Amino acid sequence: MNSNALSYDKYKKEMIDGKIYLMSPATLYHAIAVENLNFIFRNYVNIKHKECKVFSEGLAVYLNEDNNTFVLPDVLIVCDKNKFSKRGYEGALTLIVEVLSPSTFEYDRTTKFEKYEASGVLEYLLVDYNNKIIEQYILNNKKYVLKKIVALLEEWEIDNLPKENKKAYTKIIKSGVFEDLEINLEDIFD
Repeated sequence: MNSNALSYDKYKKEMIDGKIYLMSPATLYHAIAVENLNFIFRNYVNIKHKECKVFSEGLAVYLNEDNNTFVLPDVLIVCDKNKFSKRGYEGALTLIVEVLSPSTFEYDRTTKFEKYEASGVLEYLLVDYNNKIIEQYILNNKKYVLKKIVALLEEWEIDNLPKENKKAYTKIIKSGVFEDLEINLEDIFD
């Protein structure tokens, strides 16, 4: 076998509307963000929502009944155990997180965004590790509404904010679905 030949074994595969999408293996920072979110969510559901489960990178989610679409979200919380099957999870989820990578940036913001919205995923978080930002979208009347954008600023950046912005600045994003779930960006971007 040619050692220079391209191997697709290391790539994650997703299918949307019958089209296969290959995603390259995670970078270090992507993996750190996923593990940190997984830890925060697991602690939360173990204390507050024992009926829910947290998964990261690996559970196939079939968003519709036509079997032409399945995704492997970076982190997800599911609360309807009746939707599990041998092949994964069947239907809309409560909360999905995608950590943006250079290779998936546009795909996560457009193709997946539209599929999650159309299938009824209640909350969608886009995590931009490079810029230390989380965008939060909440489903409202079958459409995503941008609820909040939170950025982790350096101390010198906070010091240079105008007084009114400095007072309003927060490092916390509160879930729109889980009333008492708060994510401190310092715990994600270490």
